[in-house]
Amino acid sequence: MRVTTLETFAGRSIEETLGVVRGSSIWTRRISKNSTAGHRALEHMTMDEVSEGLSTVREKAEAKMIVNAENMGADGIIAMKVELIELGNDMFQAIAYGTAVRSDSLPTATPAFASDFDSVVIPFQPRRMFVGTARTH
Repeated sequence: MRVTTLETFAGRSIEETLGVVRGSSIWTRRISKNSTAGHRALEHMTMDEVSEGLSTVREKAEAKMIVNAENMGADGIIAMKVELIELGNDMFQAIAYGTAVRSDSLPTATPAFASDFDSVVIPFQPRRMFVGTARTH
């Protein structure tokens, strides 16, 4: 499955637009229960742990979006976006969405340069070399 934030795939044309696909997931900081009073309290977390948790929730939302697109018969998703929303009480929701499409199977773009560099024509004159402080012509 090709997924891009662009409006199209490079070198391919879009044959059919199938519709909007979404995926969401929720992540919260670990909640522990106090053994004496039964109160719930948030455990202390490092910024690396928070960052890892937000990355995980984003990846889960994207995976759900891809499954939805595959169920629609898509082979790609264009204009994909991901939003992270703080729901409060250290809960976060990731929402991934994009447009499910079917694209052609053959690239439409041609290579920019031939693989044989001997046939490449340089459209400008090379710079002249300097010898000492005087220019040579």
